[in-house]
Amino acid sequence: MFKKVFTLLSLCLLAGCAAERRPIFWKGETSPMETMGTRAPTVAVLLPLSGESASVGEHLKNAAMMAAFEHERTPLKVLFFDTESTGNGAVQAYHWAVAQKPDIVVGPVFSKEVSAIKKDGISKPLLSFSSDTSVIDSKVATMAVTIPEQVRQIVRHACSAGQYRLAVLSPESKTGEIAMNALADAVTTCPGMTLKKVSVYPGDTMNFTDAVQRIAPRMISGKKKNLSEEDKAELAKPASERAGIDAVILFEEGIKLRQLLSLLAFYDIGPKDIPVYGLTVVKQANDNNANFVYFADLDETNYYNFSRKYKETFGKGPIRIASQMYDAMGFVLTETEAGRPITLDDLRTRDSYWGVDGLVRLNEDGTNRRALQLKQKRGSRLTLIEPAESFFDRPASGGWNAFNQPTTESID
Repeated sequence: MFKKVFTLLSLCLLAGCAAERRPIFWKGETSPMETMGTRAPTVAVLLPLSGESASVGEHLKNAAMMAAFEHERTPLKVLFFDTESTGNGAVQAYHWAVAQKPDIVVGPVFSKEVSAIKKDGISKPLLSFSSDTSVIDSKVATMAVTIPEQVRQIVRHACSAGQYRLAVLSPESKTGEIAMNALADAVTTCPGMTLKKVSVYPGDTMNFTDAVQRIAPRMISGKKKNLSEEDKAELAKPASERAGIDAVILFEEGIKLRQLLSLLAFYDIGPKDIPVYGLTVVKQANDNNANFVYFADLDETNYYNFSRKYKETFGKGPIRIASQMYDAMGFVLTETEAGRPITLDDLRTRDSYWGVDGLVRLNEDGTNRRALQLKQKRGSRLTLIEPAESFFDRPASGGWNAFNQPTTESID
């Protein structure tokens, strides 16, 4: 469908049919609209349309087109520029994009691309998709779900559950540093909460025994009848009392996450006595030890409908972050439809936006606030433990997307 519409728009462009006020998609360094004597709002989009991440770029481009065509009555020009999946390519694409004098630049996707553009110099702010908050600032905003937002929701739930004595397992890495800084800030919002035990380990290690032992209850070995009275009394206590903690938070993913979870279970740290919290990557862990681990995640009520519509349109399902592009374009287009500017600074002063991924608000420092749910992994299913926090003090703009319909798929 989109291929046919794209061709039709291209023919209309050559024939002078711009009066239909449809969005025009154009890839290149020149802007055809100027030859028609009109000035449509312009969105420049930086995506990896070639190179190792070309498939990611394709999905995000498709999502941008979905959003734009749903606003086909809004005068708009969307220009796509290829970052070639590299830092140097991103810099070139950025210069080409800025030369078209767009109202806003959306993208790039990866932190290495953002870093390269920042190093070269930013003249036009970016609305990116990087989850790396170390590259985010007043000139680079992000639509991504960030670690600090996940940590805030975790601490909020632990506080409401009376889990005040926290133990933390964190790698010495960029991820660990971002997560620990966010945790230190979040803990101050809960009276009585403390970081009781902090265990930091080398970021490149695959041996987590020492790190886990630093937060775990003392191991008592031997047959029960041969134990001392002191050891018997100790074993009679709940694991949380023996360890002196109420919950454990860890910041790992992939095989390292699975190894950590396995060790925690071996040392009697598990859902029965000591709840375990992780980042949203927990839901990808194919391991029994990941069962009952808590994590913060997007509200996916509307995502499944978006995914179905995407598949119907393009013949395949989207990658998960495609909805972030759809929402970014929706945020921009909603403001345009209301006759308001679409610069990044203007978006940051607007009300929170309700999109496929729920509520989001852009902050002045480039980060965002998202209404995240707290979920728990139970086998192949995810159980909703706590709905998205209602921290927004202003009504949400938008609500225009076609996917605001509840669904219970994958959520108990």
